[in-house]
Amino acid sequence: MQRGGVTVLAAIAGLAAIAAVLSAPASATPVIPFPPVRQWQFADILPDGTEVVADQGTDVAGDLLRRHDFGPATIPEGPRATADIFSRGDGSEYWTETETAEGIGGNKAQLIQYQAFAKGEPGASLQFGLKKAFMRAIDHNGPGPDCDGPETVNCFTVDAMLHLEVSAYTSDQHLFQTAGTAFVTGRTGQWDIVAWTEGPVTTPLWQTSDFTPTVDQEEEFEVDLNANLPYTIDLSGLNLGEGFTLRTIASASVMNHRGLESGALATLVDPLHADGVNIRARGLTSIADPLLVSPPEEPTAPAVCESGPDPAAGQLQFSESTYRAEESGADSARVLVTRVGGSVGAASASVLVTGGTAQAGDDLMPLDTAVTFADGDSAPRLVRLPILQDEAAEGEETVELTLADPACATLGGPSAATLIITDDEPAVPDPDYAVTGTVTGLQGGGLVLRNNLIDETTPTDGSFAFTERLLPGQGYDVTVAAHPTDPDQVCTVSDGSGVVADTDITDITVQCVTPPANSALDESFDGDGKVTTSGRRGGYAVAVQPVDQKIVVAGEFSLTRYDTTGQLDQGFGDGGSVTTALSSGFLDDAADVAIQPDGKIVVVGIVDGDASTGENFGVQRYDSGGDLDLGFGDLGTAITDFNGGIDRAYAVAIDADGSIVVAGHAADAAGTGTDFAVARYDSAGLLDEDFDTDGRVTTDIAGAADFGFGVALQPVDHDIVVVGRVSDDGADGENFGVVRYLPNGALDSNFSADGRAIADFGGGSMAYGVAIQQDSKIVVAGHAGNGFSTGRNDFAVARFDTDGELDPAFDGDGLVTTDFADVVGPDSHDEFGKDVALLADGRLVVVGTAQLDIGADMAVARYDGNGGLDPSFGNGGTLTTDFHGGFDSGQDVALQSDGKIVATGTAVNGSALESAMIRMTE
Repeated sequence: MQRGGVTVLAAIAGLAAIAAVLSAPASATPVIPFPPVRQWQFADILPDGTEVVADQGTDVAGDLLRRHDFGPATIPEGPRATADIFSRGDGSEYWTETETAEGIGGNKAQLIQYQAFAKGEPGASLQFGLKKAFMRAIDHNGPGPDCDGPETVNCFTVDAMLHLEVSAYTSDQHLFQTAGTAFVTGRTGQWDIVAWTEGPVTTPLWQTSDFTPTVDQEEEFEVDLNANLPYTIDLSGLNLGEGFTLRTIASASVMNHRGLESGALATLVDPLHADGVNIRARGLTSIADPLLVSPPEEPTAPAVCESGPDPAAGQLQFSESTYRAEESGADSARVLVTRVGGSVGAASASVLVTGGTAQAGDDLMPLDTAVTFADGDSAPRLVRLPILQDEAAEGEETVELTLADPACATLGGPSAATLIITDDEPAVPDPDYAVTGTVTGLQGGGLVLRNNLIDETTPTDGSFAFTERLLPGQGYDVTVAAHPTDPDQVCTVSDGSGVVADTDITDITVQCVTPPANSALDESFDGDGKVTTSGRRGGYAVAVQPVDQKIVVAGEFSLTRYDTTGQLDQGFGDGGSVTTALSSGFLDDAADVAIQPDGKIVVVGIVDGDASTGENFGVQRYDSGGDLDLGFGDLGTAITDFNGGIDRAYAVAIDADGSIVVAGHAADAAGTGTDFAVARYDSAGLLDEDFDTDGRVTTDIAGAADFGFGVALQPVDHDIVVVGRVSDDGADGENFGVVRYLPNGALDSNFSADGRAIADFGGGSMAYGVAIQQDSKIVVAGHAGNGFSTGRNDFAVARFDTDGELDPAFDGDGLVTTDFADVVGPDSHDEFGKDVALLADGRLVVVGTAQLDIGADMAVARYDGNGGLDPSFGNGGTLTTDFHGGFDSGQDVALQSDGKIVATGTAVNGSALESAMIRMTE
């Protein structure tokens, strides 16, 4: 019930933090909070910039936790693209987060929060501060054309954006306003960060110089806010007892114009994750009416100076002489006005449209605005020019902009700028041709054909045609992106590639074949004993609920439940599944799952920590309906660091007293090697101090590289058994390693004298799964061979007596290896065992992967109690299952109460990964 050795490539991640905690110093009047009003919204962003609401709502009482799944993420083997919005019931903490999904486009998560206060003392004050902001973008598509010239508008980019507005107001006056946006954009080798203050506000939020790149590589770019930024809201104009509203708008949005192997993530997170209180209130009381209507915006008043321009006030100017925007990019025209050469005193200027070929009202909205800078303020001001899209083919159009009416400062250069708007309608369409063909033999559903990375679904037998038509000279390459399911079929393409000449392509053929039924599989399980679930990139662990026998599968960022017939359980999560984002780091992942006696579900995996803690153990708990249990750990998640290095959790077991035992491995204190690691938590998700004083234990077995992958609890004495791969040099000389701990975390000296045992198969070997027999003998499963250099590994099983010695009653020496019969060719291929389960009569079942031909299949072997293959099972004791003719794998195994065997893993369907499962009769 573990996942070991699986490479996890996370596409994108980012982290930003801003605060919203109310606190009253000891000398201040306490603030008694009333519930804030929270308006939340998730939206898709179309390629033209249009926002389409995906989900929204308004909440007042209680904690707000909303999550939206935007689909598969952008990078291959990456997670689901999810968005989160959270706000505590008293408004004391909140966050928003989102990331890009597959394809061209983006999405947004936005939270608007209202709180109301009344001035209770003459010296009342309110302060807030920006603690931390962080953004990251990744592009693995390779370098493209230079994007510094006039063709910049056609350079597709990956973007991450954070936006914050904070305002305080009464029904008739504005007390405070600030708003800003930070924007990371670019592509491989060409990245940039720009931050600006929005509109006519006089209090700047941030500027580009407030951010520092922390990673600036060809394919990756991330930035971090380099200092805390404090702000004070002036309450001196309020009368005692007068109330006001504090409104915060926090949004995170991402946009991927590149597609394929690229993406971005943006987050705004509360201050409890950023070391401290951020909003401080003194002399205020909380009131219950936050939804005051804000007064109308007044035109920005020009700066006032008594003796004309002051040289120390600096110069106002445009940041560039030429700006570019696309007609299809909604609100894409962004112009910056900067203040240079000084910042003493206030300064202002008007921004005017003075000419150009674009027409106000037809091509863009009329512009009538000004920019104002306060004393000491040099943050750039953003001026937006909303562009209007039309269907006319107009070519490039221009807008001439001028700075005028400077007050207290002078105009610098450039004081005039040109905005070029690029039309998105082609002037003359080129001739194009269809790409068509025929499908035969199709029985299942969900066949997806792909041409040049454009997918089309073909639901039935017969002719098909791709929507995109091609120009003469363009190439076409038709492949199967997804094979049919229910029943599973394998489809092949003939005559699928070539170059378009001056006629339609009509001779492509797709032939679909249904593999023969496997009699060892349980046909009552989805008709053929096999289940695949698209959109779930692999099943790494499986558990069977003891009461209703429903099946729970943990995979890459997902937790899915099925009924006893193999159908998705619609009463669990969203259509049978929930997203398990253990954190927002690169390696968030679910590796194992277990069911508590009360039906709650525990998931463990890896959390990507910060620079000081590296990767950490992550544990989450869900209720029986799929909702995160907020009473467990910190809002449903417990994170554990061992020695500040790389710590990875791969296995979990629930003890009879409700405690949770999690096993994996951790970097040693010196940072020179890796040890087995075990953490034990109580039912509330807190480390159990009765377990080695702090709830954590690490054990060195062979020296350099010890990796724990599996855990089991002995039923009588509750001893803890952890297994994995051990090596004294970190290279190919690895062996099975087994450690047994007493319930208090101490090594069991009755087990191999020092609590540690090793099984050597004579070549490289890896242990992943463990099970305890009724007589307390320990069965360990994995694979063994001569290392990857020779291309030969076999299923491997070892059995230890209760004293830690290999059991000679198990195949004579306690060691068994199994080579599966190869399908093609004279050479033996690799088989990799991953987990083991014990049948009621003492037989053993091992699940894993067999590379028997050009692909790989899910593989199962069944042994009798003495280590011999069970001839009544499959083909002489072994069974392989293919799903779609690709690379399939087995990862975990569990037993139903009726003895039926459930195995889970991953199937490759065309170009996509799926969660895969089989059920076998006993």
